[in-house]
Amino acid sequence: ADVRKSFAGLRNLIHGEAAFFSDRVEPLQELQELERLGKMEAVFDEIERAAERVLSLSRAEQQQEAIALFRTDIENRFDAEFENLIADAVLSERDEVVRAEADADRRSLRLLVASVGVSAILMTLTLGAGFLFARSVSRPMSTLAEGALAIGRGQLDHRIGFESDNEFGLLARRFNQMASDIT
Repeated sequence: ADVRKSFAGLRNLIHGEAAFFSDRVEPLQELQELERLGKMEAVFDEIERAAERVLSLSRAEQQQEAIALFRTDIENRFDAEFENLIADAVLSERDEVVRAEADADRRSLRLLVASVGVSAILMTLTLGAGFLFARSVSRPMSTLAEGALAIGRGQLDHRIGFESDNEFGLLARRFNQMASDIT
């Protein structure tokens, strides 16, 4: 009963895996797994019937026949068939894991490349914005500094030619007004 439950659980897992990975699991792969599971169930059924015959022979006190049947049908034939099916299933699952790991590696590499690309773009934009900001501040500052130096040297007729509505424009107008007030 436990083995039959395991077969049913495995069948549900195969269907669930195919549904979950519907974009990556090929229908043929699911069919192959279900076919392999069906073969396992058929071999298990044959083993179960052979075991019943062995028990029947044993109860009928035909020990030699029971042992011979056990060895030929269960121990040798069915056991080998079942082991081959399990080995085939394990190999198939390993191949599936290798493919999934390769797919994950490819996706990881694409994500890394995209991250580096986005980082490079953001760094370039940040540097560009910093350059533009520094340039927008340095020009008015040097104009104000030159004007302040000229007024400081006594060139009171010098006017700072910077007209803007921001703080730099206000400061330029104040220097010009100060120079006018002094003269």
